Amino acid sequence: MLKYKKSRLQKVIFYGFVGIIGTIVHFFTLVILVELFGVNPILSSIIGFILTVILSFVLNRKYTFKANSKNQKYLLIKYVIVSINGLMLNSLIMYFTVDILSIHYSFGQMIVVICIPIINFLLNNFWTFKEQTSNLGLNDKR
Repeated sequence: MLKYKKSRLQKVIFYGFVGIIGTIVHFFTLVILVELFGVNPILSSIIGFILTVILSFVLNRKYTFKANSKNQKYLLIKYVIVSINGLMLNSLIMYFTVDILSIHYSFGQMIVVICIPIINFLLNNFWTFKEQTSNLGLNDKR
């Protein structure tokens, strides 16, 4: 039971660290593209999101979920599906806050930073990397 709790906590902590790194990459990409290059905030956020997905897959596969699956392409496809859903939500949030509510893009980005990581963790933990989480007992209903 102690190993189960430690493994779950460790996974959440690692996912959080990867998320912090991804958030930094995403946010700085957004700000640099908008402020220095005059790129549309929605497009800039999408570009930042894509860069973050690539980095996060590599780090989460190796460190968070310790995925040793021989079928890495399958994991990547599932990860991309989860990420595309997150991208759509990201775009909707940015569109709604920037274009509909006429609120500064940074507020929309704050909403994105809170919502999407939680949703993506749950989907990746219980679907993308399910075989790895099963080995840690994270899918057990105790």
